[in-house]
Amino acid sequence: MLSAAVGATVRLALSPDRGVPHWLASAAAVAAAVLMMMLTSTTHPPGGATALLAATAARPAPWHGYRLVFSVGIGSAGMQAVALLVNNLHR
Repeated sequence: MLSAAVGATVRLALSPDRGVPHWLASAAAVAAAVLMMMLTSTTHPPGGATALLAATAARPAPWHGYRLVFSVGIGSAGMQAVALLVNNLHR
C-alpha cells in the first residue's frame, strides 16, 4: 500500500500537465517507492511495479489515483485472510 500511495502522490506532483516527461515521473515513482520500502524495512520488488502502475495511470480521476491504494489494500487483506484460513485448517 505504501508503494501505491507513493506512486499516486508522485503522479500528482509530477503530472504531464505540469510539463514533466512521463518517463521521469515513472522513474521518480519507482525510486521513491524503493526508498520508502528501504526506510520501512519492507522491501518487496512488486512494490516498485505497483508504484509504476500508479504513476503511469492514464486517467487518475476521480480520486487522483488513490483508488489504487484502496484496491491494493483490499487485495492484500483478502490474500491475508485466505492465507490465515489455509494455514489454520489443520487445527
